Amino acid sequence: MNPIEIVKKYVELSNLAHIDEIAFLLDEEATYSSQNVGMHYKKEKILEMKKAFFAGLSEQNWEVNEYIRPFS
Repeated sequence: MNPIEIVKKYVELSNLAHIDEIAFLLDEEATYSSQNVGMHYKKEKILEMKKAFFAGLSEQNWEVNEYIRPFS
């Protein structure tokens, strides 16, 4: 998958709260930053945060208006 496809899949899985499937998209050394949940380092810690975050939601729906290709 290219980066745009990965992000689209991530948004799709996030809307379904499929954290175990999101895990396959993350590198072991990934970082995650959000205004709501702060900064998290490494796949294991990101997944712990996501499980806690989704546990507090009854439903979720993120929409992305535009995907921009990163510079290569």
